[in-house]
Amino acid sequence: MDAKLLRRPCIRPIIATGPEACQKKERRLTEAGARVVRVPVCGSGLIDLSQFLPLIKQLGLKSVMVEGGSQVITNMLARQVADHLLVAISPCLIGGLHAVIPGHVCHPLPKLRDVYFESMDNDMVVWGHFGTVSDA
Repeated sequence: MDAKLLRRPCIRPIIATGPEACQKKERRLTEAGARVVRVPVCGSGLIDLSQFLPLIKQLGLKSVMVEGGSQVITNMLARQVADHLLVAISPCLIGGLHAVIPGHVCHPLPKLRDVYFESMDNDMVVWGHFGTVSDA
């Protein structure tokens, strides 16, 4: 509820959640200006992208920003539905976490092309387009 995204009146974020998510939290998010959509989940418990992405298209959106940890990132890469990647690297070390879960992503592994980077505050931001190893 403290997310900066909820405090910007010109942007109405869409939050995707599973069918069993807390209705009280949904109500609070909606009151804060978010749009909550309930989407079926896969066996892994993650949002079923084959259901979610067509829904986003029906809402008139042509692109989405997906924020997530290793499970969400791996899910997007494994289904090959991302065409850009932006990673913010913070100098805060938390250790022990993988950005991508080994063994769960397609082969050949995706490779970024047209890579750019920029320092923003204390973070390093890297972004690029996806291509396969054969594109290099």
